[in-house]
Amino acid sequence: MPAPAQPDTDRPADRVIEIVIPWARVQAHLLCGLASALRCQSVILPRTGSATRIHVFGFASDLERTDILYTSVLVQMWRGLAAAPVPGRVRSVRAWRRSWLLGFATAVVQRVRAAERRATAEAALPAAGSGSRAELVLADRQQIIERNLGLAYPMTRRAQITYSGSGYGEGFAKGSQADLGGQRLRGAPARALGHGSR
Repeated sequence: MPAPAQPDTDRPADRVIEIVIPWARVQAHLLCGLASALRCQSVILPRTGSATRIHVFGFASDLERTDILYTSVLVQMWRGLAAAPVPGRVRSVRAWRRSWLLGFATAVVQRVRAAERRATAEAALPAAGSGSRAELVLADRQQIIERNLGLAYPMTRRAQITYSGSGYGEGFAKGSQADLGGQRLRGAPARALGHGSR
């Protein structure tokens, strides 16, 4: 959904989310990827204890959609990993599982990005009636989010996550089949991200 029907009722917001082990970096990769696909921006903060903290900036409706989708996908990811048989030839089971998780997360994020691009393109069609207005709203929102993040964190750098296991392809295939909720994501109520998504 490119923008709510009444964008003036939506407000910029930000939340700090704690992600705990195991696989905290992979969970952070998934959350940041989904947030970005849904027009939010994230900063991974220095670790405190066993938790990884992520500061997410966006508009309230997009933060809620991110929370709903992240929570749903995370459950599916854990179930998929638990059901995935580790090949006998694998040297490191941990590396295989980590690469499986990264493959799953990557597939899901790619699908969400593609769906959002389609929704934005449809809203911009002349038949949509308010295409140019929707584009302006999205551009304004992006500038507001970037400004708020820049004020909070003037100096940031991009982070990359790598893998060495051989389970990436199997995880990607499973992520390509994950239930992303479709229409259920539009306007559905959600709990606050700040309550500690896991």
